[in-house]
Amino acid sequence: MILIAGDVETTGLSPATDKIVEVALTEITADLEVEFEAHSLINPGMPIPPAVSAVHHITDAMVADAPSIEEFFGRFPALKSQPIVFIAHNAKFDMGFLKNFFHEDSQTLCTVRLAKHVYPDLENYKLQTIRYTFGLDAGRAHSADGDTMVLVNFLKHVAQETGMTVAEMIEVAKAPIAVKKMSFGKHKGKALTALPKDYVKWALGNIDNLDPDLRLALEAVL
Repeated sequence: MILIAGDVETTGLSPATDKIVEVALTEITADLEVEFEAHSLINPGMPIPPAVSAVHHITDAMVADAPSIEEFFGRFPALKSQPIVFIAHNAKFDMGFLKNFFHEDSQTLCTVRLAKHVYPDLENYKLQTIRYTFGLDAGRAHSADGDTMVLVNFLKHVAQETGMTVAEMIEVAKAPIAVKKMSFGKHKGKALTALPKDYVKWALGNIDNLDPDLRLALEAVL
């Protein structure tokens, strides 16, 4: 099992229209020891919106001489030739930008989902909140390499506190999350059991992109 922790910074939120501006990959062993690290700024071939630069502090000038994402991944053909476990915070987002560079049978370990299962009472599940809650050593916040080291150190923290192996973490993260409160809309923050039944039926029938965990929880209260 090849374990790759990773993070990307991008020009925006849509893999269909936006591009990567920074990428970091860290291969780790089953014992969570770092075997290999790769990090690079990436030339996205398009302007970086100023509002996005304000988040990750990467500018057009900084990436002007950087490699393309294809050039970067050209150095790592093994990622395409065999399945990996890709570890990321909100893995669905990062995988949306990276899936074409990984083997099609690769799977993910989402640390957001893992954290929600193991630490259900956290204030929120932003990576930097997790970093400072548990005192995880890492580099600059909102940088691909710094955030990747937070991921690795978070897995170590979970392993030390729970005794779970990485294989067990993968299964835990896949399991449904017990959602108890509405996360958006006019009933945001309200317990699902207190929602009007008509609203629950409307949400289930009309919100196409409803979070799968929330859908299961709403179905359970009918």
